[in-house]
Amino acid sequence: MRLRVISILLGSCLALATLAADKPVDVREIMTASEFHATGLDTLKPDQLAAFNAWLTAYPRTNPPGAAPVAPNPAAPAVATPIPVPSAGSINGFGNEMLAPEQRGEPARIESRITGTFTGWKGNTLFKLDNGQVWQQTDSGTYETRLENPPVVIKRLGFGYLLTLTGHGATVFVKRVQ
Repeated sequence: MRLRVISILLGSCLALATLAADKPVDVREIMTASEFHATGLDTLKPDQLAAFNAWLTAYPRTNPPGAAPVAPNPAAPAVATPIPVPSAGSINGFGNEMLAPEQRGEPARIESRITGTFTGWKGNTLFKLDNGQVWQQTDSGTYETRLENPPVVIKRLGFGYLLTLTGHGATVFVKRVQ
């Protein structure tokens, strides 16, 4: 059980390493309620949880994926040099899908609403959003509910996209199909 808890925490930390560093991270938005409870994070005092969230927010900036952990140097401000991205229609745009999402100008997350009556997901569910995008479930989980035009957040992680049903804590991995 202890190894499972540590694995969940480590997995959460690795997922967070790919999130945008400009928005404070709240672990409760990333984990389901059952994961939050199973890891014991629900037993933390508010100041302890705030300290943990602050550490998670800073982690991707101080430990980029593939690099050895390094202590932050407050005297040296982090400066990122933007890489120019050619227009999608030009020959220079060939291979852009191989660039990191932030180099292509993609946001780290989107907020929208599922259009119409939403009854949950099962298998290959399609999620039609009010912004015109369509996303499809990629994992095998199921979730049952009945909501009208529920708000959702879709976050880009290092290994895919995670749809969170805002206010319900339910999450599912998705891919964009339109």
